[in-house]
This record gives sequence, structure tokens and C-alpha cells, in this order.
Amino acid sequence: MLLDGQLVTRTKAGTDIEFISPIGLVGEMGVITDEPRSADFVGITESMGLEITKDALVQLFFDDANICRKILLNLVKNLSNKLYDTNGEIEKFLAQQQE
Repeated sequence: MLLDGQLVTRTKAGTDIEFISPIGLVGEMGVITDEPRSADFVGITESMGLEITKDALVQLFFDDANICRKILLNLVKNLSNKLYDTNGEIEKFLAQQQE
């Protein structure tokens, strides 16, 4: 989680795809899927973040069901927003290809 500063999500090809502001999540898909990152995060300004490891997250889920529900709901909302945005980008790309 980004606490302070600005980050950009950059693909392996060097394309900037998302700007991240404080309280933004980064790396959440990798924590859930155990897959390697599909992009890198680059600091635009001096930044500070909070790292929550998968082991710590799983332990928290076992220790506090209420927090578990809140975190999972927030994660689903975050990933849903990213999917919605990605779908919009795909639609724009396809429309440009048909021109």
C-alpha cells in the first residue's frame, strides 16, 4: 500500500499504465495468485509504502474474521475497478483499430 508519494505502474515493455496515489494498492494480485508481477512500480516522487506479506495477511485472516471480510471486500472492489478500466481501454483500442 502506498502511504505517501506517487508511483507509476510500468509494463515490462516500458509503457506507463497507471498512476498510483497514496492509499493505492500495489502488488495485490501477486499476493493472491502467487504469480510473478506483470509490471513494475516506479517512484515518480519520493514515496513510502507499507508491505504486507502473504503470510502476515493469511495470519490476520485467521486472527480476525471482521478484518478479513473488510480486506477482501476492498480487494474485490480494487480488482473490479482495475478490470472495469482495462475493459474500457480494450474498447478504445478496438474502436481505433476499426477506424
